[in-house]
Amino acid sequence: METPAAGTADEVKRLQRCVDELAGALAPPAAWIGRESPSVATALLDVVLRILDLDFAYARVDDPIDGAPMEWVRRRDGPVGPARAREVREALQRLASDDASTMIRPVSDPWGGGVVSLAAFRLGSQRSVGLFAAGSRRTGFPTEAERLVLQVAANQAALAVLEARQSDDRSRAEERMREVALALREEADRASRFEKIVGASAPLRTVLSYVAKVAPTESTVLVTGETGTGKELIARAIHKGSRRASRGFVSVNCAAIPQSLIASELFGHERGAFTGALQRRIGRFELAEGGTIFLDEVGELPPETQLALLRVLQEREFERVGGARPVRADVRVLAATNRDLRAAMEAGSFREDLYYRLNVFPVAMPSLRERRGDIPLLVQYFVDRYARDAGKRIQRLAPESVELLQSYAWPGNVRELQNVIERAVITSRGGRLNLERALPATGVDDEHARPAPERTGNAVLTAHELARLERENLRRALEATGWQIAGESGAARLLGLAPSTLASRMKALRLRRHR
Repeated sequence: METPAAGTADEVKRLQRCVDELAGALAPPAAWIGRESPSVATALLDVVLRILDLDFAYARVDDPIDGAPMEWVRRRDGPVGPARAREVREALQRLASDDASTMIRPVSDPWGGGVVSLAAFRLGSQRSVGLFAAGSRRTGFPTEAERLVLQVAANQAALAVLEARQSDDRSRAEERMREVALALREEADRASRFEKIVGASAPLRTVLSYVAKVAPTESTVLVTGETGTGKELIARAIHKGSRRASRGFVSVNCAAIPQSLIASELFGHERGAFTGALQRRIGRFELAEGGTIFLDEVGELPPETQLALLRVLQEREFERVGGARPVRADVRVLAATNRDLRAAMEAGSFREDLYYRLNVFPVAMPSLRERRGDIPLLVQYFVDRYARDAGKRIQRLAPESVELLQSYAWPGNVRELQNVIERAVITSRGGRLNLERALPATGVDDEHARPAPERTGNAVLTAHELARLERENLRRALEATGWQIAGESGAARLLGLAPSTLASRMKALRLRRHR
């Protein structure tokens, strides 16, 4: 017959073995540096299930970022799904809300079949980071030795969780710093290409008056217009005039990102969300927290990302790719497109509800053709800038050169004008711009000229057809006057134009006399 002393000795030996196994599995806490909190929790569950022969074990780790708990349940036959974990949490609700650090009570078995003894321990004393519970159908569970083992396990796990959490926090902070630095570099690169609004024409003044009115508000703005008209520049002006000006301005070109990656780029992703997602990554919306996000080419978003964006605009929250917990978004959204979004809605490629959420305050950018009076100011601005960069001194443009630039159609708008002036400065000699080489041809060579298609009624001509008709009309006038431009019998008088204007139009249309 076993004596009480012998039983106590066996219990002490068992306790010693359990503590040794716990120490090997969970200690030292420094071993968890660089690991994530879930690794600590699942390791705790696996080891106590094995050494104490439990029916089940439960762990909950509170997320310090958004407050949503992560929880796991292990049974003898393996992991348990999230639905069962919620049932265990409900059974623990009374224990979890108790102020005591340790609670031992009988509860209904979450898997049915009577009553189970449950021992619950808070992870951490002064700073609780979660909850750990162990359940067994054995009579007398937990013994004093088992309770001590579970308390040691809870204390050791709390230290490991705190160590892992500090590592998580450092990793997140470093990741955010990297992402912010990247966004700032991208913003600086874009700003250095085109830093300010130049012009004084009536269409531009109208746009700037809209900017002044909408900037101090929190309204969503949709900037529309042809490519190269300066939509991002207007978005930056709205941000600078807002209460968010001291926070970040994050720009995203939705057309430049593959559709399979755009959701991750905007909203971030969780570790393991897809192949190659080795760690959590914050998206552009989190980078813009407290500031402004500019979605250029918003019409290129795929349908599933349109739905996620709609949720941000309606509920001010989103979920990372692969995540299940909402993330709050304190961000002002500005968007831009050169597409006809109404036509896209009718075609079914753009959500109608998203369009109306974005189009709270529309701003239509005029094309450069609609503000030709700003061309001299823009030209001088770009000439001064690129001449300074190239270390050159460029003479002021002659009136005929300005007229030549004003007569061009500028399908690429301000961006095309910027590129033309940059090329002209690079190829300049003796302080004179080489506009003839920098400007693209607007007409076609004589040898390849084709008659314009016949038009009837009130048909509208394209810009290319108008240029061809103008070219042919100028040719007739020049041939009728023997290619004399000025003078009483010159083509300029016949056409009712100033000689300098006719000369600039001839250059723009590549109209030359063949000898």
